[in-house]
Amino acid sequence: MLTIPWKSRSRSRGLGAHDPVETALTIPWILQHQNDEPHRVREAHEASAKGFRGRRSGAQVVLLTPATACAAVHWPGMKSRPVRYGDEVGLADTASLKDGVQGCQPPYLGGGIGREVIANGELPRRTAGRRKGYRMPRIYYNKTPIVSVDSLLSNFKGKALQSPMRSTVPLLDMALHAQSHLTSVVGNCGAEPESELRFEYEASSGSGSARPSHTDIMVLGSSRAVAVEAKWTEPPYENVAIRLLRRTKLREKDLSAEALALDRAHQEAEVGSWLRILQPIAYESLTTASVAGVVYQMIHRAASAIATGLSPSLLYLHFDDKETQLGATSEIYKADLARLYQKLGRPSGFRFYVATQPIQRTAVFRTIEGLNRTLSSTCSAVREAIKAGPLFIYGPADIEQVE
Repeated sequence: MLTIPWKSRSRSRGLGAHDPVETALTIPWILQHQNDEPHRVREAHEASAKGFRGRRSGAQVVLLTPATACAAVHWPGMKSRPVRYGDEVGLADTASLKDGVQGCQPPYLGGGIGREVIANGELPRRTAGRRKGYRMPRIYYNKTPIVSVDSLLSNFKGKALQSPMRSTVPLLDMALHAQSHLTSVVGNCGAEPESELRFEYEASSGSGSARPSHTDIMVLGSSRAVAVEAKWTEPPYENVAIRLLRRTKLREKDLSAEALALDRAHQEAEVGSWLRILQPIAYESLTTASVAGVVYQMIHRAASAIATGLSPSLLYLHFDDKETQLGATSEIYKADLARLYQKLGRPSGFRFYVATQPIQRTAVFRTIEGLNRTLSSTCSAVREAIKAGPLFIYGPADIEQVE
């Protein structure tokens, strides 16, 4: 695969007309090499033969390393304006979501182009222009642009990679080694072509005391957002009633009724801050009592999608591994999401999905599947295995819209 950075003049929205930006044209190209020394390859008219119609005068392709099959090319005087991808987004007028703004499915995003992680550890860039086929999305860790596999994985600290059995592991593996499959799944759940993938996307409820919500991946396009929550071996999550009970139990240091009342009020205020974000799309008043049976995590993940200001979808991506019976099932996630969806009044402009994603372990995963999560060396071993990947083979996902 040959990745050619280039500067283009393309139809776009958002920034000024004279803001230059580098993008990339990724085309299959079989190169023959005699040794590992950098050397020149064919002129850029070969790229034109693959469908590129930009200016070619003075263009020259220079191979950097045969191992990565990367080349640099430059067309003088060509500029582009990128499509808007807002880092700071506010709460839009969500009343229209009740009426089905999200009235059609986007086109299929697939058409894979083979392995997506190139040999030197750099993430491949997106394709350019409007040609058919797979378009590589930009990858971020929350709001930080990611340019390499190492820079992405280094952000996952603490318990995130301390066990090879956490859902973070197949999610990262899919994003790095089967990205065209991942984008086809989210595309069938409302994502637009060339959307951004933002890992650990942080959203605030607006309450000073409530902790931010961190969505596994927020897929952000120009008009649509898909909040993706990955599950594998994780047990079912607690509902609002159980959360309030657990967090307001008697405390050893302060058993006074006043302290317990304040604590209960504090916890209810946290739940209420997320409900206020969801309220504009709901058909009835939302209170902590009315959502007592709803899974708390689903409430703030749904609110995070709304808070992007884009037309939202919520996807629970359940990795189905026949070798383990640990964790909640897809049926449990469907039932829990349906409970929230019903409490909101089934808004047609906010769609909920559960995708059951079959996975089969590869030989690379076998090298880490038995690692002890209590050992400090496990995290680095899991990180290196993700880089080496793929850890899994991904079958066709069964995607079901929740009603």
